[in-house]
Amino acid sequence: MPVADRVSRVDASGLVEEQLSALARSEAVRLRDGLDPGAGVVWGMVWLDRGPGESGLLVWVVHHLVVDGVSWRVLLPDLA
Repeated sequence: MPVADRVSRVDASGLVEEQLSALARSEAVRLRDGLDPGAGVVWGMVWLDRGPGESGLLVWVVHHLVVDGVSWRVLLPDLA
């Protein structure tokens, strides 16, 4: 499956923090529901683009089969 099928962008310009958080949660659910390990779909990513001069937000959902628990403990501080 091409990477372009697993990565998307959503226009989040003009959203206040509360709206951005709600959008991030709904996108995370959408990504989670799109996972299908049997078909090789084990991750998804969406960029919430707030526009020029604003920090966007990356929502990344990864199936637990991709990374083991010990590795997550090593990776999480770098991702934060």
